[in-house]
Amino acid sequence: MKKVKIISLLVLLLSASTLSAVERDTISKTNFPIVNGGLKMQANASNFLTRDIPNLPNLRSTMNVGSEIGGFVDFNLGKHFLIQLNVMLFATQNDWSAGFSVDKMWTAGVEIPMYFLGRYGSEQNGYIYFGGGPFTQFAVWGQIDNGKTKYNPYQPLSEGQDMTEQNYVFSNNNSGLGAYLGYELPCRLQFNASYQVGISDLLLLEHNPKTFVCTQKVTLGIAYRFK
Repeated sequence: MKKVKIISLLVLLLSASTLSAVERDTISKTNFPIVNGGLKMQANASNFLTRDIPNLPNLRSTMNVGSEIGGFVDFNLGKHFLIQLNVMLFATQNDWSAGFSVDKMWTAGVEIPMYFLGRYGSEQNGYIYFGGGPFTQFAVWGQIDNGKTKYNPYQPLSEGQDMTEQNYVFSNNNSGLGAYLGYELPCRLQFNASYQVGISDLLLLEHNPKTFVCTQKVTLGIAYRFK
């Protein structure tokens, strides 16, 4: 019985080391180390999706252009699969209108998307990336300009302050899901596009559960992957 257990253990260890060697060999042949990364720069267009805003039934948010810059790390789990972790500094802007005025809104912060990606192609012809995953976002600065006053929409309310009598206040912590598509040239220069939609209710209006405000964003960018 002991001999059977020892032989079984040796077979398992040999199988594991063989699979590990095959995986390393596969990654080596496709020119991808276990972990690598690069730099990324993107243009974005974003707005807010709204529902049942009190006192402003016609309130709408329209897209405007912003920018992002940061880096990414690829965890290569095989020839055709990887997990990409991004850390991006972002700046967005959009317009709020209720049919009679337009308010400009700017936001700056840090965003951390994680994409589970498929990868197909070759080193000679380039690679196509596609997939999706969650993201989290932290706004560190914001400003709304209504033409008369400017205020920070992420500034916490003071005790006893009624939001319905003041400017609306948003949560500075956002999360959601995104889809990603990219192409890498043989020189490791990449072109990418993504779409994200938030699942967090950002408007701090606890007494109205029907109210909902979330983000929507489209990006187009370029990146360079280090070898």
